[in-house]
Amino acid sequence: MAQREFDPDEANYFKAVLEAELQHVEEQLVPLMKDGALSYAPAFGLADETGKAGEYEGDFGNIWMDIQNLKATLKGMIDVVDQALEGTEITEEANVAELKVLSLEPIYTEETATSDSEYESLG
Repeated sequence: MAQREFDPDEANYFKAVLEAELQHVEEQLVPLMKDGALSYAPAFGLADETGKAGEYEGDFGNIWMDIQNLKATLKGMIDVVDQALEGTEITEEANVAELKVLSLEPIYTEETATSDSEYESLG
């Protein structure tokens, strides 16, 4: 079974993808809905245009809220990736400090080995 490892490079790549999606929403979709072609109800060519305009306003409101929720979700995901990357830096610093404290020599060597008689005298 493969061991799972945190890869900071992949996390940074994922963060870049999330930031690109957020930028697309903020620079492309939001302006279309604020001032662009989606900012007004289109003329459907039907006799009951007031009913359709009201329907469009309701749908517009729902879509606008969905876009705002998407933006909040993307920002939250970016924050979580930032926290994970920050935690990795702290953990890596702690690991390096711990390695400096510990001896990297093997614990059991020929010099530290005891004879069976020494164990028997302990007991």
